[in-house]
Amino acid sequence: MEDEGKFLRIGIIGASRFGVNQISRLKNEQNLNIDFVVLDKNLNNPKEIINEIPSAEFLSCEKEFFKSATNGIILADYVDLQLKKYQPSFKKATSFFCNANFLSQLEGLEHFLQIAKSKNILVCFNLPFRFTRGFLELNDIVRKGKLGKIHQIDLTYYKNQSDEGTASCKNHTNFFGGFMDTGVHLLDIALKSLNYPEIKYLTAIPYKRGKKIEKQNPFCEDYLLLTCITANGTLINLRCSRNLPRTRKRTIEADYHGEKGDLRLRNHDKSEHDLIVEEYKNEYLSIVSSPPDVFVDAAIKEWIWSLRAEKGYDKKIAKEMLALAGVVHQIYNQPSP
Repeated sequence: MEDEGKFLRIGIIGASRFGVNQISRLKNEQNLNIDFVVLDKNLNNPKEIINEIPSAEFLSCEKEFFKSATNGIILADYVDLQLKKYQPSFKKATSFFCNANFLSQLEGLEHFLQIAKSKNILVCFNLPFRFTRGFLELNDIVRKGKLGKIHQIDLTYYKNQSDEGTASCKNHTNFFGGFMDTGVHLLDIALKSLNYPEIKYLTAIPYKRGKKIEKQNPFCEDYLLLTCITANGTLINLRCSRNLPRTRKRTIEADYHGEKGDLRLRNHDKSEHDLIVEEYKNEYLSIVSSPPDVFVDAAIKEWIWSLRAEKGYDKKIAKEMLALAGVVHQIYNQPSP
């Protein structure tokens, strides 16, 4: 177990994409105690990042970067998860925190996790909803069978055109479209609450600027409709967009419809980053979980605490991420109609 007061040396590949705001929040969060090491190749805003973390170490040599980032590495920018260019230094890493967009690389992810398993390297992903109190309470109710069989789950994630999400719209980064910015996060918690069942049927319709996209290359949808059916018969509907007007707040909803009642997870009316969970049974409504329950940074904080606990390769996380990556692969590789 790492000393809680000891500063962790965390490396960042892709600090521009990771974002100055997120760097600032982590730097100022009490009890996290982080020293940043930045691989400074191809930074879009070096002055802004240097001003935010002037005490950070900025390195151009990849070998020196991996050597200096002794506790863990944030993979925020697009990299090939075969990690060919980093192979000589990869063995020095102890843990990785990956952008959720890497779930679009099924083959590379399989290779990445095989290496991580052989070296006992902890790999985590930026899927924050699964670490919120609201989801943990919801998951407990579903797993204990208090709703009976779950017949249907309806998911909605609408995000406005904020500056925070615009980087992934640039196709030259090879990052995928709006689903990877929004919908994948809710699909993760829906499948996790069902213990990641096999998907028997799936269809997805991508749109851009109101028009259906017949063939995506590169992937650039700003709205996506998804319907899938699990092996045990649960219907999952998802609609997601990152194209709301800036004046509209984001909308996050996960509605579970069971034999014995309904559950609803949503973001709070007065705070778009706080979650609330409600349970409906006949004429009764009860609050299962209420704010404060901020999902922003929940995943990376969990990763940092795992570093302090010196956790290694997690077989369950790897299995779930490969299952989710398999669904993403299906969505983006549907046969043409």
